Amino acid sequence: MAVRTETRAKAEAESSPEAMRQATSILAVACGMTVYPAAHSKGLDQVRAGKCGRTGVPQLRIRPGTAAGKSTSSACRPVRWQRCGRQTFVLGMKGQECTESKHVPVHDEIGFGLAKRTFLEKQIDTDFTKKPRPMQMKQLIAACVLGLFGQNAEAEQKPLKVFILVGQSNMQGHAHVRTLEHIAMDPKTAPLLREMRDDNGGARVCRDVWISYLSSSGEKRGQLTAGFGADENKIGPELTFGIYMQKMLKEPILIIKTAWGGKSLHTDFRSPSAGPYQFNDTQLEGFRKQDKDIEAIKADRAKATGHYYRLTINHVKTVLANIDRVYPDYESDQRYELAGLVWFQGWNDMVDRGVYPSRDKPGGYDQYSETLACFIRDVRKDLSAPLLPFVIGVMGAGGPIDKYLPEQQRYAGIHHNFRNAMAAPADLPEFTGNVATVLTEDYWDMQLVDLRARDAKVKRKARELQSGRRLSREDQQAAQEKLRNEEFSDRELEILKTGVSNAEYHYLGSAKIMAQIGKGFAEAITQMQEKRSTHR
Repeated sequence: MAVRTETRAKAEAESSPEAMRQATSILAVACGMTVYPAAHSKGLDQVRAGKCGRTGVPQLRIRPGTAAGKSTSSACRPVRWQRCGRQTFVLGMKGQECTESKHVPVHDEIGFGLAKRTFLEKQIDTDFTKKPRPMQMKQLIAACVLGLFGQNAEAEQKPLKVFILVGQSNMQGHAHVRTLEHIAMDPKTAPLLREMRDDNGGARVCRDVWISYLSSSGEKRGQLTAGFGADENKIGPELTFGIYMQKMLKEPILIIKTAWGGKSLHTDFRSPSAGPYQFNDTQLEGFRKQDKDIEAIKADRAKATGHYYRLTINHVKTVLANIDRVYPDYESDQRYELAGLVWFQGWNDMVDRGVYPSRDKPGGYDQYSETLACFIRDVRKDLSAPLLPFVIGVMGAGGPIDKYLPEQQRYAGIHHNFRNAMAAPADLPEFTGNVATVLTEDYWDMQLVDLRARDAKVKRKARELQSGRRLSREDQQAAQEKLRNEEFSDRELEILKTGVSNAEYHYLGSAKIMAQIGKGFAEAITQMQEKRSTHR
């Protein structure tokens, strides 16, 4: 086997698919393996580089995937390797099946990394039809060390970025996947849908984004795609958050999401430093008037206080203690970094007149602000991340208050006060530069609001026409459809049908709204990280 080395002329050729193929082949031969072009496939084994925990000698680690034991042929069992752009290569172990982890020593100087980038300064031509002689093998490995890994070792040591998403039903996400089509109907949001779909028009599976999602139905984990919302047919902000965060970082990420519907900050997510929940005088007086057992009520509240905070912290710690259970490419000697947390909650606190009896007055939600500040401090303390970037997704269901319709004006003041209270912790001096807000009202769809308002008028008119008349259900529906066709254009009817799948407090179940919110969360964390890097 001949080996030739020469200096590259152009940097852009250094990581080409052809050079990647050569690098892969060299390492394959060095380890007694064979290289095959292939696409990513679930269940394939993984090949990574690392050091032996006992001897410290660098080696290739070969681990079976989820479908270990299902080989494509008796002669060669494929094992997954890394991508170069859109091209993927697969290494195969000849004459055996990889049904358990195998450590293949390579060379002391190779260090970490398995050719995620290829030759930086050297190019190697080889004839792989012949078995290498010992001296040629030595040259081969030396070339790999000098040309392939010399400048890549530091990059391989990057810690895995971990992001935490926490909240109630809107963090769960109630946007049905059928509303994805609506995103493409607006030229401003159409690019979002292209990021969310694969080349065949199906739901994109994010190869470099893994997620563990804990909710009422237990844990769901895997590569990020549609279906990590309130149920398998829905999405929340996690989808575009993961897509755009990974796109901006250009490296694999892990998302840990915990969300349960109908949960409050004042009780369910209450953190330790906020102290026990204290019933106010108005609540206690109400209990007395109803002749309720106040001591039993206090005991029940004490038991419920902080339950979902503890579930969140415990789940995050459980995932971090065994990351490769969720993210299979993670190695035990690789580090991780808690890179951001997003809090998207609020509805149950906003509507609770008992807990916030002065909610219609300025300062009526001050208790929420204080409790959220405690939550931020406690999360950072309990996760040993004192400057964890924290994003507050400010409740915005209903849209901008200055655009509320007449029928919304009766609670405009309450919404205004609560949104201010949610955002208030970001203004505290201790949180300057490390806590940010995202006003989710900015992503509200005013066209859907207008169409729904007009549709409500159509329904009222239909009821008026039917008053005093005995019509079958079919005739009633026909009359209503006739009025709709008179009121709306075909395009408007399509938007109305496609864009909404849930109630207003769930952001209309709109994928268009939810996708923009997720992207906004990712951008907020990125901006904090950039500012921090600038000030270092």
